[in-house]
Amino acid sequence: MEIKKALILLFGVLFLCACFTYKGEEVGQGSHVLATLYKSVNHDDERETNTSSACALLSSFPEDKFSEQLKTMKVEIIDLYNTNKAAFTYENLIDGYTISKNGDREDYAASVNKLPAAVYAYRQADNGKLDLNKELVYEPRHYHNGAGIVKNSAFGTKYKISELLEYIIRYSDNAAYDILVDELKTDNIREYWINLGYDIIYNDNFGNMSPNAGSLYAKEIYKYYLDGSYNAKKLVSDMKNSADMDTIKFDDSYQVGHKYGSFEEHYNDVAIVFAEYPYSITIMSTMGDTVYKDQLFLKTHKLLQQFNNQYWIEKQNYCKTIKPSIN
Repeated sequence: MEIKKALILLFGVLFLCACFTYKGEEVGQGSHVLATLYKSVNHDDERETNTSSACALLSSFPEDKFSEQLKTMKVEIIDLYNTNKAAFTYENLIDGYTISKNGDREDYAASVNKLPAAVYAYRQADNGKLDLNKELVYEPRHYHNGAGIVKNSAFGTKYKISELLEYIIRYSDNAAYDILVDELKTDNIREYWINLGYDIIYNDNFGNMSPNAGSLYAKEIYKYYLDGSYNAKKLVSDMKNSADMDTIKFDDSYQVGHKYGSFEEHYNDVAIVFAEYPYSITIMSTMGDTVYKDQLFLKTHKLLQQFNNQYWIEKQNYCKTIKPSIN
């Protein structure tokens, strides 16, 4: 019954898009796919929305139509990053609108690169190519200081792949990740993402990334989540219950799923904010795990929440002024 309902909704969106065309800046194909999925899927943990028109979902909002208030909000966010110690990318996951400062600058990813490994593993399981109940052995070579709980286990302890996947997302478990990568192989993970059109730089099991790359990971995870599979929901659930949530959770307005990475002066985070119109934020910094980093991350999230809300208010009002052309 749920599948039938989803198909009816999906057909409705596609029919609307076929009948009407709108003036405005076009967005990439990936965002159109997300918009269609977003419109057609009922979410268990997200508020339903009545979108005013296909324009609101399928076209980006031209910046020359921004109010002065919205323009000022964007400048205020970018001004937070007038430093060489941090960079960020915000992306509206529905229409692809982005704000970024030094978004293509690569730096050490640390544990954020556990995300693409987890997506790869779950996708392999979905395709019947990986058994999540398979047990892997914790060996001395897997010992890894830092975050996690597996390091406290006796060598020879066996863990199911499903357990390791939960540990690397919820607890950023380094030993669990080493065990998992031994099984998955970084070359396979990298090839999977290259086939999606993305690149992963592995100079070790963790490698490098940029804020823009983090934004792409978030988009793929959200798209995967909208597919509705058990594994996709499990991944997002673990991200929502991830350790170190205090670095980004400033109120209880929305649920946030994220993955942080920390090593020496590097502190990074990829987050999906499950607002009425979801968006992602990737922040990379070399400020260490300090109060200054906390202030920057919290301020960024607060301002982007306000920006995202105002963006959609103005965009929907703008879309109401555009008369559709019937083909």
